[in-house]
Amino acid sequence: MKIRKIERRTSGPLILELTPLIDVVFLLLIFFMVSTTFVDIATGININLPEVTTSENIKVRDITVSIDEKSNIFINKTKVTIGNFENEMYKAIEKNNTKNIVIKADKNLDYGLVVEVMTKSKNVGARELNLAVESNEK
Repeated sequence: MKIRKIERRTSGPLILELTPLIDVVFLLLIFFMVSTTFVDIATGININLPEVTTSENIKVRDITVSIDEKSNIFINKTKVTIGNFENEMYKAIEKNNTKNIVIKADKNLDYGLVVEVMTKSKNVGARELNLAVESNEK
């Protein structure tokens, strides 16, 4: 098998057109700017967390319980009702092999629902419950 060198057909200089490249870059930039949403990246659920002056950063836990302003409950992005919360939480604990829970509840939410979720989480074996807040420290 012979390998032969491919000759260029024209002897003029090679010109790289930048206009199509710039167009593609701008289109990608616009696409990502439009498609980016400003909700919680970890859960994808829009929740207004209460603000505190002091807080402690903890590492991301495996199980996140989110409660939005309309009292919808989510376990790791899966919507559940308060009636089947214990069964779903037990499944999540078994699946993720962790008993550490982070509760993200909207600041305008009824306090009683948050307490009920905490109680039911403890009933199925949650070991550590953490409440997520936004820090206004500078």
